[in-house]
Amino acid sequence: MGDSCDHYVYPEYKLENIQEKTLGEVVFSKPQTQFGLNKFESLPSTCRNCEVLFAGWGECPRNRFVKTPDSEPGLTYFCPAYKRFSNHIDERLKVLVKSLRLS
Repeated sequence: MGDSCDHYVYPEYKLENIQEKTLGEVVFSKPQTQFGLNKFESLPSTCRNCEVLFAGWGECPRNRFVKTPDSEPGLTYFCPAYKRFSNHIDERLKVLVKSLRLS
């Protein structure tokens, strides 16, 4: 059976049977699409306005048990580390992207 995520292996998160449907059908199925939408829609405003949102998209909902500085629920426990890491590698990634575009 296919799940939305390897952390969501409970029966209520089952999507489709990969022995009966193609991987593409499972990935683009209505339940999987809704899981992705729910993941984004449940982001606190702090995350939606974050300068490094592109890097992690709020991380796994399983780890969103911390409150934001404004006391909004749903911040990932790893937020400070992800922000620090993403900001640290930002310039290096831009250089890498630029070099890949030139080749």
